[in-house]
Amino acid sequence: MSYLQLHFRLQITRLRVSGHAKRAWVLLAVAVTANLALLAYNKYANFFVSAWDQVSGADWQLSPILLPVYPDRVLVDTYQGLVTEYKSKWG
Repeated sequence: MSYLQLHFRLQITRLRVSGHAKRAWVLLAVAVTANLALLAYNKYANFFVSAWDQVSGADWQLSPILLPVYPDRVLVDTYQGLVTEYKSKWG
């Protein structure tokens, strides 16, 4: 689990418990959007760079990135109060 996702989960839970449901919803939207943006970058960045290389004749290469995609479902479940503790099978 990435530290950013853990931070989002903890803050969503803290906001829900303190009665700030609207702020928790906004934070959930930010977390899901960030996950989707990273996923889109990981999927399409090399495609656009290779297409640009063919058009311009440049030879650009992107370094592979480690993408800690955490299931958005757990974030939504945390927002809804369905998850109180999460244990990863990797430790």
